[in-house]
Amino acid sequence: MSHNTSLERVPFFKPDPAEKLMYKKTAHLPVVNIDETDEHYLLIVAVPGFKREQFKILISDQIIFISATQKSIPPKSIKDRCEYDYTNWSRAFILPDDTDIILAKANYYNGELIIRIPRGAGDTIIKDTLTVYVD
Repeated sequence: MSHNTSLERVPFFKPDPAEKLMYKKTAHLPVVNIDETDEHYLLIVAVPGFKREQFKILISDQIIFISATQKSIPPKSIKDRCEYDYTNWSRAFILPDDTDIILAKANYYNGELIIRIPRGAGDTIIKDTLTVYVD
């Protein structure tokens, strides 16, 4: 069996102090895939470990605000490395002009928050903030 020597060599446990600086806890944001079809815009947010009621999705002035809050549970073991932490995060995206935000829907399934926003004429003006509930 041959090994690929071009892979990054990262110790599994107990990195040396200089290397540990690379893994200091920073603000992490979940990744988002954005796609579109002739019928709708689609935002898929990778956020495993949440419950649907922990998400907050607001649309105001053609901007969608997506956030979640989750209690941080102290680990039972010592964390030597923490490369992601999605306990509290927020993302915002400017929506295209042809979105029909009134019909926006969101689902949470298999660790992904899926938001569908239909395309429309884009002539509906909403003065208030619209809340999108997650099914």
